[in-house]
Amino acid sequence: INSLYTDEKAVFKYSQAVQAIALDPRYGSRKTREFVTGGKAGQLLLNSRGWLGSRDTILHAGEGPVQAVQWAGSLVAWANNVGVKVYDMAGHKRVASFPHQKSSLQGGGARCHIFWHQATTLFFARGFSIQVAKVIHSQAVGSVPDPQTTLQLTIQLETEYIVSGLAPYGDNLAVLAHRSRDSSDKQAKPSDDGAGAAANGHPPSIISGHGEMPELKMLTMENQEVASDQLKIEGYESYRAQDYTLAACQPAFNSALRDGSATASTSGSAGEAPWWTGDEPLYYIVSPKAVVVARAMDTYDRLKWLQERCRFEQALEVAERDPTLKPATRSEVAERFLGHLLATRQYVKAAALTPDLLKEDAGAWERWILMFGHARQTAQLAPFIPTSDPTLRSTAYDMVLEAFIHSTADHSKLLQLVRLWPPTLYNLPGLTEKVLERMRRLAHVSDTLLQVAAYLYQAQGRYDLALSIQLRLRSPKVFDFIRAHGLLPQLPSRVPQLLRIDATQAIHLLVEEREAVSPSAVVPAIQAELEQSRKGEDDAQAAQWRRWLHLYLDELFQHDSSAGAEFHALQVELYAEYNPQRLMPFLMTSQAYSLEAALQQCEARGLVREQVFLLGRMGNSVRALDLIIQQLADIPGAIAFIQGQRDDDLWEHLITLALEDAAMIGELLEHLGVHVEPKRVVERIPEGMAIPHLRERLVRIMHDFRTQASLREGCNTILSRDCIALAQRLYREVRRAIGQLYVKTPEVQRRRLQAAGEQVHAAWAKSDLREGSSQPVDASHLPGPCGTAHLHLEQRFAAPNPPSSSAPSNPHQVWIGLASPDIAHAKLDFSLSRTTSRSRPSHSSRTTDEDLPALAGLLTTIQEPLPG
Repeated sequence: INSLYTDEKAVFKYSQAVQAIALDPRYGSRKTREFVTGGKAGQLLLNSRGWLGSRDTILHAGEGPVQAVQWAGSLVAWANNVGVKVYDMAGHKRVASFPHQKSSLQGGGARCHIFWHQATTLFFARGFSIQVAKVIHSQAVGSVPDPQTTLQLTIQLETEYIVSGLAPYGDNLAVLAHRSRDSSDKQAKPSDDGAGAAANGHPPSIISGHGEMPELKMLTMENQEVASDQLKIEGYESYRAQDYTLAACQPAFNSALRDGSATASTSGSAGEAPWWTGDEPLYYIVSPKAVVVARAMDTYDRLKWLQERCRFEQALEVAERDPTLKPATRSEVAERFLGHLLATRQYVKAAALTPDLLKEDAGAWERWILMFGHARQTAQLAPFIPTSDPTLRSTAYDMVLEAFIHSTADHSKLLQLVRLWPPTLYNLPGLTEKVLERMRRLAHVSDTLLQVAAYLYQAQGRYDLALSIQLRLRSPKVFDFIRAHGLLPQLPSRVPQLLRIDATQAIHLLVEEREAVSPSAVVPAIQAELEQSRKGEDDAQAAQWRRWLHLYLDELFQHDSSAGAEFHALQVELYAEYNPQRLMPFLMTSQAYSLEAALQQCEARGLVREQVFLLGRMGNSVRALDLIIQQLADIPGAIAFIQGQRDDDLWEHLITLALEDAAMIGELLEHLGVHVEPKRVVERIPEGMAIPHLRERLVRIMHDFRTQASLREGCNTILSRDCIALAQRLYREVRRAIGQLYVKTPEVQRRRLQAAGEQVHAAWAKSDLREGSSQPVDASHLPGPCGTAHLHLEQRFAAPNPPSSSAPSNPHQVWIGLASPDIAHAKLDFSLSRTTSRSRPSHSSRTTDEDLPALAGLLTTIQEPLPG
């Protein structure tokens, strides 16, 4: 026995072969240096060092050779020909015994294999049988003063193969298997020496079982196989089942796991250290000439295994779940997956998976764009190529776009990409040149390729070239394109093309932008196409151009009646031809057409009302009236026409024309109203003419005249009352505005009073209009030039023309006066005439003493009652 870390070495010799040995788990820390051995002597010996040296103690004997021994904690388990025994070193007694099963006896020469798991569970197997026993520690109670340790058998499994070793693997069981029972039965044929072989302790099933490859199986505790790997061990052809054994190195128990500071593996048992901490279980498959180490697969092993079997989707799932995996490893798996899909021609699936597989690896994207290009499957990948996060080099985008130029079937994809990708990603001028070159080589250029060229021109700001292509394509979006990019100055030469695309939108555009595209440019362009159609004897196309010309001029007139005035003469002809209902409003509004030419058009097309209007404008009212009566027989219309002409002679002509027909005379009487004295019509009715409903019509005329007289009388009464009310209101407002007045009695009035014997006081009097009192005042106390204050006066005239400097007295004089500051600077504007009086604020100017008498007379008049 050699120490691994010191020079300690101990040699022990026995008389018979030792087949099993187990060291005390505390061998290095105890001075006793205990270990147990067993072999062909049939004894289980405990070797212990004391004061006098080492000595052996027999723990058990008499049941055949000891095949295996294991020591865990204080428990020692061993196996012999009878079964498996367990000895408690602490209690110095045997605590359990498990006899071999019948199935294990069928492999008579098979060895028994024992494995302790943390001194709590004992695994042992022999032949085709596997058993598991659990250690139970009972407390000291009652008559049993000491704690008792026993083992209880919990699991018994039967297999189809000979068990050459076993050990726990998490919640499962790792089993080293050799040969199935069926194959051993087939190989174990009866022979003459069969009995002799059995007598020698080698059953036929074991002796003849050469050449089978061992397997490492994973079983559940319910005996369900989870996995199995065949082990191609060197020389396996000549080995038997008992030539193999399985040793396991389980990780040391980590107490932190029990406290919950770490998470156990999903496949490990409670208290077992997780494998990712670095302590993983190792399994040693021992053969006569080789030792194979088996360990739990890590992520890299699993990825390799899955990829070898082309299970790439599962490999990606495994790689995604493991955060410790290097990004390069995941990328490698992804690219192998893509390579596999391309190799198996699953191009659609490969393209759809590229965003998830390549993610933001720009270099990988560029490589796989090239790979798809070599496979001529760029069309499948193009929709998934990123434009940001990551952004690739322009050469990658150029390669993709150029791949779609040559095939007409791919032009739609090219158009989709140039619209989807920002122009900054690829070489815009270079791509444009290649598209144009392709267009020059094609006998028939597809509309889609033209759209691509238009979009590329637009992206470069070459809107004029883009417009040319849009017009060639007859795209309805060309109108929005023109508005968006300010291409109105280029429209005069393109008017016919716009009308061919959509006449309604074209006309709306031309009318809305009439300032940028004048009618003087639009109309000649349409007329040129009209003439060309006539020369080509295409009457239908010529009619279409003429109708478009009418629609354009009509909408132009509706928006701006003055626009296109030079074409109003043409418009009369077009209205008469296409829309006679709109001709009359046009004739009434426009002044820019020839009356004679318009009359000829109306006469040619029989438009009577339009002729009447034109004749009226030309001054030929009599002929117009004849048309109304003779062709239209429209008495109300004739009356309205005469009212518009304001010619009394026309009434006489109307009466003369109406006298020719009794029905027309009756209608004239019915609609004459107050326009003409009915007496003029009634007196000229020939005797004996039978007029329908004459009596009712005369009664209606008399009733209408009474109604009119009553209305006039009422209106006059209302007008008179309103005049009186407004005059009184003016008087009240004047009284309220002027609190005090200084009135000078006119010299003529003073003389008249003196002649009448009345007492005349001072020439000036101060009147308080609010209190209604008046008292004489000395001239020295007057405001203005006559006194200590100033009086501002301004003389105006209500006549149409301003008076001269020496204007005589006028009843329509207007005086503006401002009294002293005591009157709060009130400004008044008086206008006195025979019928009206009004007051309004106005500016004033300083006057002289010569105007004061006139002002005094004015104010005196105001104090007197105003005439009704």
